[in-house]
Amino acid sequence: LLLQRTMGIGADGAILPATFAESIDYSFAASPAVQVADWAGALILLATSLLLGSKLWTFKPEGKHVLYFFGYERETVMFPVYITLFAFTSYYSKICNHVSGVDGAKLYQYRYLDYMVTCPLLTLTLMATLNLPYKFTSAVFMMLVIVSGFMSMYIPSPGRYLWFALGMVLFMMTWYAIVILAQVRFLQYFGKKHRSTSKRGAKRMSLASKKGLRDKRLRSPMQTFLATYFVVWIGYPILWLLEDFNVLDHLVVYICHVIFDLITKVVFGFCIIRFQFVIDKLDVKLEDLKVTLNDMLDDYQEAVKEGKAARRVKNKNLEKYGVEDLAEVSEKTISSYDEDPHADEGRYPYYEHEISSHFPLQSQQFPDLQNMPGGGINNGAVYTSQPDLYHSHLPSNTMEVALEKSFNAQSLASLPVKRNGLPSNM
Repeated sequence: LLLQRTMGIGADGAILPATFAESIDYSFAASPAVQVADWAGALILLATSLLLGSKLWTFKPEGKHVLYFFGYERETVMFPVYITLFAFTSYYSKICNHVSGVDGAKLYQYRYLDYMVTCPLLTLTLMATLNLPYKFTSAVFMMLVIVSGFMSMYIPSPGRYLWFALGMVLFMMTWYAIVILAQVRFLQYFGKKHRSTSKRGAKRMSLASKKGLRDKRLRSPMQTFLATYFVVWIGYPILWLLEDFNVLDHLVVYICHVIFDLITKVVFGFCIIRFQFVIDKLDVKLEDLKVTLNDMLDDYQEAVKEGKAARRVKNKNLEKYGVEDLAEVSEKTISSYDEDPHADEGRYPYYEHEISSHFPLQSQQFPDLQNMPGGGINNGAVYTSQPDLYHSHLPSNTMEVALEKSFNAQSLASLPVKRNGLPSNM
């Protein structure tokens, strides 16, 4: 019976449906591209393991004389070393497979064995570094996702797609939950969040303004390892679908898996270790989360509204008093502005449209003042060429308008007012 199952024959002699693993033409595994990719992956992963291990082994925080700091304080920081080292053993097994000329079917088995260990460890590393809740729960769920993917390789259709669907449901649930928790942590410590004035705001206030947590050296590695986890991981189920529907060749999918493995393990490892080093040097303790994303967003929106209101007040002060902060202006100056907004020296209150409404210049012509040494009268208006004063006795229909200052003819000529009949020298 076992021999029949191996040959794809059922107990009644019927041909059993082939699994996806049995339908693959593994001749591509002997191609130079696959062997070069496996060698490159193995060497890069081994070098990463040795480099990260040496850095963590010799690390000493500033101001502390602690030997084997990560060996006693937080050994979970060593997880990236475990991840890259175990992934190296998987690629080393593939190399041995190439050297021995074993069937390429083993390559897929090594891959899923690698993922069953490294994917939960990657999740656990992310959750432990940011001190997020449900660390082991998320890791277990990710392991179940990989188990579902493995089963889909060795179960015929349509059961293959049922296993894939189960894996996708578990993956999206876990992925979304981690995204929300990581977003709360980012807003709480590293985002550009305002101080909240709510009663619970003191507990939710972002520490981004303290101890340089918005420093580029800290934000850049954090954003990178979050991107490698949340973005690149989505590429794996996409590759599964593209390979299943024969959109991409098996060789192309295999090379893409190698590239994704290096990004999600090597780049992730370097960035998360760099982030951990800066955190330890700043002596920052990521406290347990005590708020939800909705709480953070509510506080943020409230702070944004208060910021806009403060901005409007500053603009109003700038327009009225010439400064944004009234603390820079004395109370006496503010009161004088309020009583007479045009009291500042050299500022004339009437503009062109106001002057034109008070002077009926359309029905009269200004006399030539140079030929009138003693002045003249025209339509009830008295003009004088004396340089000290200019008095205008307006007609009765405009007597309610009075000039706030006496000014000479030279001041009148300096006003940017153009009138019919106004001499060019005025």
